[in-house]
Amino acid sequence: MKITSRLLASLTICVAATALAATLTTQSPQAAAKATIQTDLADYPPDTQVNVTGSGFLAGEVVELTFTETATTPPGGFTDGPFVFFATSDGQGNIANGGFSTDQHDVGVHFLLTAKGAISGKTARTTFTDDLPGLFAEARRAGDVRLYACSSSMAICDVRPEDLLDGVEVRGLTAFLLEDMALADEVLTF
Repeated sequence: MKITSRLLASLTICVAATALAATLTTQSPQAAAKATIQTDLADYPPDTQVNVTGSGFLAGEVVELTFTETATTPPGGFTDGPFVFFATSDGQGNIANGGFSTDQHDVGVHFLLTAKGAISGKTARTTFTDDLPGLFAEARRAGDVRLYACSSSMAICDVRPEDLLDGVEVRGLTAFLLEDMALADEVLTF
């Protein structure tokens, strides 16, 4: 009878532990939710804070946020990083972080943001840009903005007119200085 009692007690403990584990698993909505991550904008001008939010992580979980510069427009531009930040999820598995900002040299850079839960291993990804064409389009919407490429610089750097972004005009230095600067309210060169 002692063996039967022990076996019955062991079996009862196993059933109770299994039931408890099943209850804990089904009562945690974060455990079943898919992780998501997003930024507040799809495109950022230089020197702008990137606000990140996400959901679907475990409550109180540390989430690693990795910002990777993946490509440039035009191709072959400067990239650096990756840059790693952390966020701790709230009681519903949501995160927020505003630690990353774009730099002046990030113009034209495409970013991949990866969020990974330290405990759950849940991963979510999104992309955003510090887009040169987007910056130019925004400047044009703001007023009478004209973009010029220096013909001499293009020749030295072996840049063809078809390599330029839409709307960029090719001008010689003399014409730019004598004609365009004289008519402009403000001139920015870079």
